Amino acid sequence: MPAIPLQGVSSPPFQHVAATGGILFLFLVISRTPDFIGVPGVALAVGLVALTAVALSGGAMSAISSKAGLLLSAFTVWLCVCLLFSVWKGGSFHLLKETWSRTVLAFVITGGSLFTIAQLRKAMYTTAGAAAAIVMFGFLFASAESGRLAFHRGTLANPNELAAYLLLTIPFCFFVFWDSKKVIVKMAMVLVTLLLLAMTLRTGSRSGLVNIGILGFYLFFHASVPKKILMVVASLIMMIASPLYLPDSVLARFRTIVGSEQTAIKSGAEDPEDRQGDFAAGSTESRSYLLRKSIEVTLANPLFGVGPGMFAVAASDIAKEQGDRALWQQTHNTYTQVSSETGFPGLIIYLAFIVAIFRATRLPPQWAKMSDPEIQLLNNVALSLRLALISFCGGAMFGSLAYGMQLPLLAALAESLRRVIVSKSFQLNTTAPMWVPRATAPGLRWAAPRVKA
Repeated sequence: MPAIPLQGVSSPPFQHVAATGGILFLFLVISRTPDFIGVPGVALAVGLVALTAVALSGGAMSAISSKAGLLLSAFTVWLCVCLLFSVWKGGSFHLLKETWSRTVLAFVITGGSLFTIAQLRKAMYTTAGAAAAIVMFGFLFASAESGRLAFHRGTLANPNELAAYLLLTIPFCFFVFWDSKKVIVKMAMVLVTLLLLAMTLRTGSRSGLVNIGILGFYLFFHASVPKKILMVVASLIMMIASPLYLPDSVLARFRTIVGSEQTAIKSGAEDPEDRQGDFAAGSTESRSYLLRKSIEVTLANPLFGVGPGMFAVAASDIAKEQGDRALWQQTHNTYTQVSSETGFPGLIIYLAFIVAIFRATRLPPQWAKMSDPEIQLLNNVALSLRLALISFCGGAMFGSLAYGMQLPLLAALAESLRRVIVSKSFQLNTTAPMWVPRATAPGLRWAAPRVKA
């Protein structure tokens, strides 16, 4: 029986093509495979095929009309409005054309192509596979010439952004570990997760270390007592083993978390690897300065901001007026990046977008007592997506991630989960969660193959 999970998706063949293309596109985008193999047009070609199939199947309208899709559309419209008031319209237009347009299309492709539990499950496994690919590429193309692990080119050449990116993929490895019944697959996911954590620590990113703590605390809070004990033991082992794995330069950076820049090591060395404590102290001071400036810019431009992507330009102008040295850097805080560049309205929409993703991962309370294996699968998907979103929100406090694909892709997966939850609710004749739009409830059908226990 062909899967027709949503009224208005009237072309199952196109939907199957869209799902296949969307999952392949998801792998290429998250693993960054085209960048590393030197064929950047592959993701674009696959994306265009998937987008065409998504449009023909009706999935594009389904994605856009969802709550997350409407908020993303509202944010896009507001970015265009803020463009008119940008301090450099050409720069803002370039960002919207080259970066944000691809981000929106990634949401439409992914959110409009996954409609059944089988497709959603494949997407989760594919993302975990992309995480494994990143580990492989790390061994091939990353280095620690400056004392911190990073790739040689692209956005992942920034150790802090690399750390945030790596941590974002770990929850998908958790899902495969929870879902798979094969011991070899579970062992592989444990290995990939440990390597991702090791790579994250090797970046020397203090924000990454804090983010690991946030994720660990969330898992600890929701774990059973035996798992809590296991987590404590594992944490102690990692703390004891870290000095054996991490160089002194990285440990010097981490020590600045509990000390101020005045207590940081002032080595006086010329080798960048030996001066990471010095660099960390300077980074702390720089981040504090940028945070103050971003708040200052926000309060000076509360309605429209200074234009998408234009904080560095506006901050440099302010620095010149005040006789200070211009840093020409981003805010290193996604929330003040949005507020300074799009004003308080943009920040409100952005935060509402994050809340909508959280809400889309909620399962009906009455499902907690059910033993249906499909419900357990959906619960694992929901928990993994919440962990990934928590990881993003934590990383967003220390990075400028507002216009990247990470959050919209999480929104697309969460929206796909929401559709499947609604389908399952009607199959079980249970009440759908209150946040489900009533207009979309009729016509939802459950046509996915059952998952073996």
